[in-house]
Amino acid sequence: MATVQILAGIHKKDFLNRSPEIQKYSLMNLEIASDCDYIPKSFGLVLSLCPFVIDVEINIVQGLTDSDLLSLLSLEKFRKLKLNGSIDDCSSYVTFGGGVTPILKAFGNSLKSLSLSKLCDVNIQVITQLCPNLQFLELIDCFSYFTAKLDEECVKNESLVLKQLEKLSLYAGNSSISIPRKHLVLLLSAPSLMDIYIECCCTLNDDVLQEVARVQKFHRLESLEVKKCHNVTEKGIDVFMNAQNPLKKIVLRWCRQVTKSNVDFWKKQAKMNNWQIAIQFDKFEECDVYFYGERSEDDYDYHEYLYGEADDYEDWEECSESSDGYDFERWL
Repeated sequence: MATVQILAGIHKKDFLNRSPEIQKYSLMNLEIASDCDYIPKSFGLVLSLCPFVIDVEINIVQGLTDSDLLSLLSLEKFRKLKLNGSIDDCSSYVTFGGGVTPILKAFGNSLKSLSLSKLCDVNIQVITQLCPNLQFLELIDCFSYFTAKLDEECVKNESLVLKQLEKLSLYAGNSSISIPRKHLVLLLSAPSLMDIYIECCCTLNDDVLQEVARVQKFHRLESLEVKKCHNVTEKGIDVFMNAQNPLKKIVLRWCRQVTKSNVDFWKKQAKMNNWQIAIQFDKFEECDVYFYGERSEDDYDYHEYLYGEADDYEDWEECSESSDGYDFERWL
């Protein structure tokens, strides 16, 4: 992916001399790299050379401000935004209200993918109001969440549920930071969800999942991963164990109140109902992988894809995937 810093360096003299004609690029992807110095205000100048960009990844670096982010308003189309904050003071110069919200107001209807990490005052309700057509949403280790409503005059869409959302990823590295309960319910109520990843979310509990189940039955859900969510018990996971959803994989890792006996019960339930589902259970560095129901040749292929050779399935004693942490890039 081309970086703003490289293009700014190439055309530094052109910008300084205000050359009337500078080469335009047909790039569709652009990035502000995290490992290069950023020249203040260069983002807008580079965007003027890349009018066809629809996919932007911004790593918040020293010198980047809300004003720089607003340069995105010069684009005609915009489909994908990934905004990565930092743990130092850089993130304080880019805000959700002053930088992100104006972008969502301008491009929300066309935005398909949004990823925000290490930002303050992230407002999930504003995201759902302004971006009704999102298919992918990722919130990673944000420092705080804000619950104030957007001005009514700015909101035409009364329905807050993201009807087209297919993939949802929520990660809270700091246990003291919690996603507001009503916003978590709102996100999980998306009827088109196919893939859910939730880690270190203290707000997630049985009541939340049971409330969501009264709104939707997860008819399209194929993959569920819940990790280090210690307020969830078997009652919450039971919401997903029904014949109506097409679940193929459940990953339950390091959730204190989910036990192996719970998994054994789901094994019997799945076998009795002939559900084709793989469950990965990991507690205190122990991993058990179960595959339920009668296995066809296609099922073996699927299991090999997830866990390795089918012939070795019965002898497995270790996890099939790395326990190093969450792979943030797997959907992008």
